Amino acid sequence: MIMTSPTPPLRLAVLGAGGRAGVAITATALARGHQVAAIVRHPVQHRHLSAEGASIVAGDALDLGTLAAATVGADALVSAVTPFTTPPPSFDGFDTDFYRKINSNIVTAARANGIPRVIIIGLFATLYLPTGGMVADDERLFPPALRSFATAHAAGVIPLEGQDADTDWLVLSPPADLSSAATVTGRYQLGSRILDHQLGSLPLSYVDLASAVVDQIEHPTRHREHLAVYGV
Repeated sequence: MIMTSPTPPLRLAVLGAGGRAGVAITATALARGHQVAAIVRHPVQHRHLSAEGASIVAGDALDLGTLAAATVGADALVSAVTPFTTPPPSFDGFDTDFYRKINSNIVTAARANGIPRVIIIGLFATLYLPTGGMVADDERLFPPALRSFATAHAAGVIPLEGQDADTDWLVLSPPADLSSAATVTGRYQLGSRILDHQLGSLPLSYVDLASAVVDQIEHPTRHREHLAVYGV
């Protein structure tokens, strides 16, 4: 965990603010005195975010026009977008370009609006194994039936890596045991894009993941990379 001095209030735009990660990130940012534009496709379904102090903004990450409009004035853009509220029974036919399209729109909107920091919640399965290949390549670590979802997440990093230095992006991939039931410790560990098997077995709460995200907005220490965030 990063221990720092207080930061002046910032304006955060959070995509997917209605999901578990998005709710935790929004709450953490608000608790630290920041302003949050909670961007969701269906605002009427997420009125609770307004009660907590966020501004609810209608927007769709797949629609560059609405995304650009929803993120005007933001100091940082966070994406916790997921296409599912719960895993579907099958990933047959899933669009493996889903995250590539979204992240391409995100960096385009960020550059258009002068947003200096972009943080995206990634997937554990797209980390690399010490022996080579992705975690998703190892059937002992990741179910083959979910492979297309991992492929989509991996493809989403490509538009980020192709950006120039104007876009300071970060992809944070939490462990497989990311859970609302995990103990909130107030601590976390940042790794690299290479999986640490020992750390990867530790649970991480959504609240502690949110702390990692907001810490990296307030006081960035990692830049233009895809890395793991672990529990303790």
